[in-house]
Amino acid sequence: MYRRTSPDLSGFGKRLSVTGQGGGGPVTVYPINAGLTLGEAKELSVQGLHGAIPPGSEKRFGFRMGGLISHGFFRPYAVTFDFLSMTLYLKKPAKAILLGWK
Repeated sequence: MYRRTSPDLSGFGKRLSVTGQGGGGPVTVYPINAGLTLGEAKELSVQGLHGAIPPGSEKRFGFRMGGLISHGFFRPYAVTFDFLSMTLYLKKPAKAILLGWK
């Protein structure tokens, strides 16, 4: 794996790229920080990688797959997978309150 600077596709100057070996050969990815919405769940600053989906794979399933959502998005949520109804539930838990002990 090697690192080099490369043009930032979002127009914000230069950014670091990382090249490594994928299942189909060499892959170059670019770190990004973007907003992401999934249903009513919205996170404004999710870190990810751009460029990891091989050409031809983006529309392989009959719809545009722009990326894969990982733990960086789901981290603040309690996630429930209901496999019988094929439903994904996301709930942002109430903030924990630290109670002091004397």
